[in-house]
Amino acid sequence: MSAVKLRSAGFSLLELMAVIMIIGLAIGGAAVMVNTNSPEYQVVEGVEKFMAIAEFASEKATLAGDSVGLRLEPPEWQTEDSSQYEDMGWRYYWVLMSYQGWVEIPNMPPVSFPPGVELKIEVGEIEWNWEEALDRETPLAVYYPSGDISDIAIEITSEYDEEIEAHIELDDYGQLVWRELEEEREAREKEGR
Repeated sequence: MSAVKLRSAGFSLLELMAVIMIIGLAIGGAAVMVNTNSPEYQVVEGVEKFMAIAEFASEKATLAGDSVGLRLEPPEWQTEDSSQYEDMGWRYYWVLMSYQGWVEIPNMPPVSFPPGVELKIEVGEIEWNWEEALDRETPLAVYYPSGDISDIAIEITSEYDEEIEAHIELDDYGQLVWRELEEEREAREKEGR
């Protein structure tokens, strides 16, 4: 007798798993694409990126013993062409105090918030009115070699959804924090006790 292998009709388990995985990836990719355009996602992603770069600037100031400053620029400062303002977001970058004055930090390019993300800034508890600012070169906040930062508070909102807001401010220890994230951590700690 010869060994004849009979193939049953239908799909193998491996084929079914591959199809399910492809469908899952497609649905996941579509969900990510939909969420990345939401106002909440843009604000949260912008704040997360800002806080990560601010932490790096703080460490650079402390470890290198240099003062590192924060500059913020509204779209109106970035171009003379007013028709482009809608397509631009607030931009920020960190500068280093040198013997030449404030200079850009190599390998730390400017970063922009997405268009539609708005900033309200307080320096020393006084609202910073960028429209009346004459000096665009002096940083709004400075990390000092001691690890301290000058007093600044930033409210980040979306022009598309007024209920979305995030706050970057100094905590009781003089560190720059994302208020909503800190409040969430404190609430989890209280629940865990």
